[in-house]
Amino acid sequence: MRRCGKSSLLRLLSEHLKAHGIPAAQIVTLDGERSPLSSTALYHHVKTRALPGQRLYLLCDEVQHIPAWAAAVRALQADFDCAIYLTNSQRLSAADTSCLSGRLKEIKVLPLS
Repeated sequence: MRRCGKSSLLRLLSEHLKAHGIPAAQIVTLDGERSPLSSTALYHHVKTRALPGQRLYLLCDEVQHIPAWAAAVRALQADFDCAIYLTNSQRLSAADTSCLSGRLKEIKVLPLS
């Protein structure tokens, strides 16, 4: 669903992490709609920000605009201690969600009426 507060929720999460002592260097925020990357570029962008022995937080808004994003997410989960938060405004395909099975917690966000 569009225009219901997903981007605001990610911003609030970033603020929450910082308020609880997570350094800004460990938080990577991306907007797939405004700066579309390839899945390889996404992986390398996050890889350059990873700090040894520290958890990384990836907050990616409108992930559906990144081609083959699911492959990058799988690789990031396998290679790094990385908490990944994604938003999208389109229905994900079964192939996209199957790669996240067992690692997915869905939060439905709806507009206020």
